[in-house]
Amino acid sequence: MAENKKLDDDVTVVVDKPDYVKLERSIGFVTSITILVGSMIGSGIFVSPTGILRNVRSIGATLIIWVACGVFSMLGAYCYAELGTIIERSGGDYIYVYEAFGPFIGFLRLWMEVMVVRPATVAIVALAFGECAQLCTEPTLTRRYEGLKEPFVDSNWSPGKIANAFYSGLFAYGGWNNLNCMVEEMRNPRKHLPIAIVVSCLLVTLFYTAANVAYVTVVPVAEMLTTRAVAVVGGIVILLVY
Repeated sequence: MAENKKLDDDVTVVVDKPDYVKLERSIGFVTSITILVGSMIGSGIFVSPTGILRNVRSIGATLIIWVACGVFSMLGAYCYAELGTIIERSGGDYIYVYEAFGPFIGFLRLWMEVMVVRPATVAIVALAFGECAQLCTEPTLTRRYEGLKEPFVDSNWSPGKIANAFYSGLFAYGGWNNLNCMVEEMRNPRKHLPIAIVVSCLLVTLFYTAANVAYVTVVPVAEMLTTRAVAVVGGIVILLVY
């Protein structure tokens, strides 16, 4: 869209203006990684370990589930990377549904996110915070335990239990699609988005696996099965022992 600006009686300058407001492309590669890692790491690492362990019953199987959940999350994120490089517009799920099915379905998807998905996520985070706060006042564990001596004892590999374990693990990896909500602000989304997804998923998988190893090093498996917030119990044990 062009606009004529008259500077004086004899000179008129034609100024080109964009048809819509554009976001500044200020997000680089490192910033993309920090955004994704920060979006993925949340309350799940505090409460999901117990859910996985209750299903597969052994530490070795639990660690395998955590790594597998990281791989599945990376595959899902790659699908979003493909969408983000094809449709270089901010908005995430909304803009993809809008482009594919039209404004009405896009409108429904957006309001489902606002009225159902986000409130449910906040409720889960609040419950996790409540569990952690309650356990901080009940330091019942006072001994160190090494739970990696026989990591696969009593493992349960039934399909139903594995599926339930994945359900708990994948919750902790939620947030890998958040970078797609700001594709228009990335300097080079075609180059940086896929690489940032790989690096972020690898970092989070490594962190989650290391955190679970730390938990089982100080907390007995039997105690892990009786609490919903194993991270708090592990922290209490470490503080009391050391």
